[in-house]
Amino acid sequence: SNRKDLLAQIDGTDDREDANVLGLNWDTITDSLNVPSKEWDSVPLTKWEFLQGISSFWDPLGQRAPLICWGKMIMQKIWQHGSNWDDPLPEILWQEIECFKKACLFVFEIPRYFGVPIVLHIFVDASEGAYAAVAYVITGKGSFFLLSKTRVKPLKVVSLPRMELLGAILGTKLLNFLKAEVFKSQIETFMWSDSTITLGWIE
Repeated sequence: SNRKDLLAQIDGTDDREDANVLGLNWDTITDSLNVPSKEWDSVPLTKWEFLQGISSFWDPLGQRAPLICWGKMIMQKIWQHGSNWDDPLPEILWQEIECFKKACLFVFEIPRYFGVPIVLHIFVDASEGAYAAVAYVITGKGSFFLLSKTRVKPLKVVSLPRMELLGAILGTKLLNFLKAEVFKSQIETFMWSDSTITLGWIE
């Protein structure tokens, strides 16, 4: 708890200002969750070492989703290169891998409590390499990130409009999950896509 008056009544508690919650650092003073950086223990030299590195991310809410998706896209390129598990990583990807490792050091904070949700917005989008869905809630305190999901483009040829449609499907699954597990009561919901082709197909 971050209630000092409550903690004062419980024997055996300490006065720590931070705690660990689902792999996140909880600052009990500011009541915010700190998404820690990802430190690489060693330089990934082979395909299995890079896969081991990106598989070690713990991100249940999708706060690092863009970063992890980038890592999966690099892994897909390594796979397409035809390398064996113990082969050195392709030189053509070294620079991108270094940029990815530097991005892993980024640290940011999100509020733990955002108030009573009023409206739920889900945005879906796609690129030539991946598609994603992200949920935000509007409360009396403002707008807040809630949850996100990403998927890397399949290896088979898929058109961009089809990718946008896959993003819409991912957003629908995200909405169904939130309604079943988070918002037990009715909440006003909006789903957003910038693809007129996808909106036409759905209609």
